[in-house]
Amino acid sequence: MLKLGGHAVDAAVAAALCVGVVFQASSGIGGGSFMVVKSSSSSKAHAFDMRETAPLAASQ
Repeated sequence: MLKLGGHAVDAAVAAALCVGVVFQASSGIGGGSFMVVKSSSSSKAHAFDMRETAPLAASQ
């Protein structure tokens, strides 16, 4: 991804999708994640909480 002009986030998403194919039981696009992204043009960093949540109607 980086050689194709992508950014680090593009490479991370591509790697996560590839791992989902190789280790289907351990990972995939339905799982959760945490990520911290720092802008190269400023000193700001953004934290993302992408943990999975059950629908409101789910019981157990």
